Amino acid sequence: MLMFGFSGIPSPVFFNINSPVQIQDSPPNSVITFNWELQLAGECLKQEISFATRIRKDIELIYALNLKATYIIAPYDTPLSTLNRWQSILQDYVCDMRLLREIHTDDEILESLHNRLDGVIKIK
Repeated sequence: MLMFGFSGIPSPVFFNINSPVQIQDSPPNSVITFNWELQLAGECLKQEISFATRIRKDIELIYALNLKATYIIAPYDTPLSTLNRWQSILQDYVCDMRLLREIHTDDEILESLHNRLDGVIKIK
């Protein structure tokens, strides 16, 4: 993970889960990640666990805001217009949540920076 302008933020270990029972398997100090699911987000909030969620719709962003997600992960194929809209929403609400974009190549880092996104996650 690369965060733009946030050098003091350490890169956390992301631990992907698919069900609430997997939360107990997460390493200490890790950030749980999952594709958006209201039940998983609610369980993380209830247990006061930091989480990142992949979203595809504006309404999922609103739910994630209300459930105190630490990171929002935009899937690789998310259009730049959508990323810009989501980033504006996060800035307007002055929240601590960060928008991360999945990328495949280093060339996409500069594009993400130019579009004022918070950071990127390189996927294979």
